[in-house]
Formats: sequence, C-alpha cells, structure tokens
Amino acid sequence: MQVLVNTTLSFEYHAGDNVPQCPFRGDVIIATDPGKTNMAMTIGTPTGEVLAILQFRAPGYSNNNSTYCHDFKEFLTAYLKDCRVTVFAIEAAISKEGMNFHRSSMVLTEIRANLIDLSYRL
Repeated sequence: MQVLVNTTLSFEYHAGDNVPQCPFRGDVIIATDPGKTNMAMTIGTPTGEVLAILQFRAPGYSNNNSTYCHDFKEFLTAYLKDCRVTVFAIEAAISKEGMNFHRSSMVLTEIRANLIDLSYRL
C-alpha cells in the first residue's frame, strides 16, 4: 500500500518493512476516515496539536482486502509503538438504501472491524 505522511513523505509499505518513527512520545488521539482504497488518519495530542496526517492508498488490494488490513495494522502498530492512544475515533459508516449486503459494504465492514481490533491493541 502507499503511505503518505503529512503530504510530504510518500512510500510503499508492506508488513515487515521499516516504518518511520512517530515524531512524538506520549498520549495521542486518533481520528480516522476509513475507505476501501483510501484511508485518512489524523494523529494529535489531547490538547489539540496535530502531530501527523497519514493517508493509506491501496488500489492494488481491491481483491485482497485482508492483506490491506494486515498491512495498515502492522504499520500503525510500529509507527505508534512509543505512544499511548487515549482516543481512537472512526468516522460513522455511510450506507445507502439497498447496499447492506453489497460487496462494498462487506469490504468496509472488514476494514472497520480491523480498526476496532487495532484500537484495542494500541
């Protein structure tokens, strides 16, 4: 997946690759907007200072959502290893009438479930 940090540092990441260090140690708050091929995440302090904006782009994972989830969980676990996550917020799901059983909804459900799992690990 492609990772973009603060709109300046861009690189390909797969689980097991080296991860840049988070520029902060201590309590952080995370707000995320998950998507099937593009996820944005803001990391900040409890006082409101923005520390990092992360974007994950995964167009090549369209048929392998589980690998995408594994990769972003591994990246975030390594990136935030010196931080204590006090709040992990996930944008509410937007569903359309008749889309409850559509593949798109299933993909978003898997991504959201992995974010919830990650929030318990951090």
